Amino acid sequence: MKELAKESWNYSLLESESGDFIFNVVSGSVGLYEIKISLTPDEIRRYTKEGNSYLAILANEIRSNESNFQTRKVA
Repeated sequence: MKELAKESWNYSLLESESGDFIFNVVSGSVGLYEIKISLTPDEIRRYTKEGNSYLAILANEIRSNESNFQTRKVA
């Protein structure tokens, strides 16, 4: 996997060999854990257009509404 973007203690964006974009978000309060999701084509387009500022927004959205991203989680 190739790392495309990273903000320590917030998120990292990886691109797999197959071209999938995997977004890892750090979440939690007392105990920290990662939420890994596969980005949709629309999210990839927004990242391409808006860059890391979009990733920060998306990371906050994922942390605030983790259940909305449950079906897109990657092991």
